[in-house]
Amino acid sequence: MSFAVSKIIRAIEEASRASPKVIPLSEWTDVSMLTPRYTHTVQGNPKLMLEGYFYNKYKTSSGDKVLWRCDQLACYASVSMEQGRIVKVKSHAHQPDWKRWKEKVESGSSLS
Repeated sequence: MSFAVSKIIRAIEEASRASPKVIPLSEWTDVSMLTPRYTHTVQGNPKLMLEGYFYNKYKTSSGDKVLWRCDQLACYASVSMEQGRIVKVKSHAHQPDWKRWKEKVESGSSLS
């Protein structure tokens, strides 16, 4: 087994042991800190940028409900949105990628 594959398997195992914490909107103290920005993948698919994390559009339901999943392979964090507003966030198994965030914002490839 190659080093990269074993590293991915180890990361998935660690992420599965940590139970994601669901934070209901009513428990947030400062919702204004969560300002979603939108960009796109190289293939042109929508991508959500939120507080240093990146999410791919995972599922769209009736009534303008959208589920976004973290774009990191071994992370099962997600953001639920209804009518463009955040209603639920599941925590990440990694730190935010502020370097990548800054590059996206400075390059102008993110849309508010």
